[in-house]
Amino acid sequence: MAGVEEQEEESEEEPKLKYERLSNGVTEILQKDAASCMTVHDKFLALGTHFGKVFLLDVQGNVTQKFEISSVKINQVSLDESGENVGICSEDGKVQVFGLYTREGFHENFDCPIKVVALHPQFSKSNYKQFVTGGSKLLLYERNWLNRWKMSVLHEGEGTISNVQWRANLIAWANNVLVTLYFVKENAKHLEISSDALSVRNFQDNECRDYRLEHAEGESLFYIISPKDIVVAKERDQDDHIDWLLDKKKYEEALMAAEISFKNIKRHDVQQIGMEFINHLVERGEYDSAARKCQKVLGKNMELWENEVYRFKTIGQLKAISQYLPRGDLRLRPGIYEMILHEFLKTDYEGFAMLIREWPGELYNNMAVVQAVGDHLKNDPNNRTLLTTLAELYAYDQRYDRALEIYLRLRHKDVYQLIHKHNLFSSIEDKIVLLMDFDKEKAVDMLLDNEDKISGVKIYDISTKQRITNVLRDDVTLRPDMYPCSLCWKDSHTLIVGWGMSIKICAVKERNPTELRDLPNRYVEIVSAFETEFFISGLAPLADQLVTLYFVKENAKHLVREPRLVQLLNIW
Repeated sequence: MAGVEEQEEESEEEPKLKYERLSNGVTEILQKDAASCMTVHDKFLALGTHFGKVFLLDVQGNVTQKFEISSVKINQVSLDESGENVGICSEDGKVQVFGLYTREGFHENFDCPIKVVALHPQFSKSNYKQFVTGGSKLLLYERNWLNRWKMSVLHEGEGTISNVQWRANLIAWANNVLVTLYFVKENAKHLEISSDALSVRNFQDNECRDYRLEHAEGESLFYIISPKDIVVAKERDQDDHIDWLLDKKKYEEALMAAEISFKNIKRHDVQQIGMEFINHLVERGEYDSAARKCQKVLGKNMELWENEVYRFKTIGQLKAISQYLPRGDLRLRPGIYEMILHEFLKTDYEGFAMLIREWPGELYNNMAVVQAVGDHLKNDPNNRTLLTTLAELYAYDQRYDRALEIYLRLRHKDVYQLIHKHNLFSSIEDKIVLLMDFDKEKAVDMLLDNEDKISGVKIYDISTKQRITNVLRDDVTLRPDMYPCSLCWKDSHTLIVGWGMSIKICAVKERNPTELRDLPNRYVEIVSAFETEFFISGLAPLADQLVTLYFVKENAKHLVREPRLVQLLNIW
């Protein structure tokens, strides 16, 4: 079990390089032949084969030149820094050093295999044209002043020279070497070593000596050469890192990496990665998490938002996305919000009410939603949640009278807030009784604190300096400046009020001491009220009668301009 777990952990480790096969002309070469060595220049590649050929390739693996050197294995190919001169050695002892464009140079056959050859890096610029070869000995060749080749033995007697590298004026060689590709990171505490497993064609037929590693000078390019395969390793960039994270379904990490490096990534798009993350969450049934990610990923793209809303509708998850919909500078079409409101209205009245309170009313067609609520109230006319929400919709639509009517019907605590917020004092003049019945103390306080905003007759008790109450006019549609109020006292406890076409007899009474609390000592009770057929212009008591000055209304448009007097009998 431990071994399996270790393998799983290893599989989760991200590769340090990215790999691709060198193809095109190389593919055809290795089908008929086998690679034996290769050297890398920043402009091209030089590949030697087991059948004695050397191919010059571009960096995509296309053949640009071909040299027939031998009938047996090419052991090494060397290039100088200019890329204009090449050195080649083979298993049958052939050594050739020549200019790629002249073919002039050194051509020699030795009686033993020559395993390595290396040109001086500045071969083309040097007058001495130095190079080394290695078999049983390491030999240095250079031209003398007579333009002849001079040979010097640098090393012998310790076996076959298997590798040589020339850098500036330094030469390094080895008898045997084992090459393994490692990438090392160093910190203050320890050395951490990690490796990538390479997939190479016909690896089961290869031995250690069949592999070679070459690299491009000054570039992060590495070539792994085996008889039937050439693999190019490149440094991974942030796009490769994101590829790996997406392949492992680490979407959140991929999104974070893309956001951090959005200026540098070339093959990936932050929003597209975010969409893949949302899709992944939806597939896993994590609908709330997917909806929450929409805010960050979709941003201000209205088309993407609406597509996601319809997707959530298709999978029956409109509620999940409802709380994350844009409601600020970006607004979706009203129909989108209405669709979600209707969904809640079908299944969740409380959720519907919450959205109405949270969403600005301009997001949707208010009257369409009012109509939908009205349809539901037909089946459930006393549903308090629906009625309260309908009142809020009316208030947003400035139909305050309808909202006030619902609040009063529900005896809702917000009725007083509605009146104050929207200055509805002129609308409550005929609803004082309802307000008093709901909460007498609040109603009285509101009336006393806002008497200047309520048209009507104010009555004060001078002895106690208390405001007693208001007597409101019945017909609030009549203009007060055209139809002023008429007042007269019959006695110290009876006030007669005439307004428009109505007459009220008001009795001032003493309040029961047990009811006083913070209320005035006296209160007013309307003991009688009736309507006339004329507009009242003045009132005066006459014993048990009332004298009235009035205008008679002849028709809908005209009034009699001459005042008339009438005596009313037994009005109290």
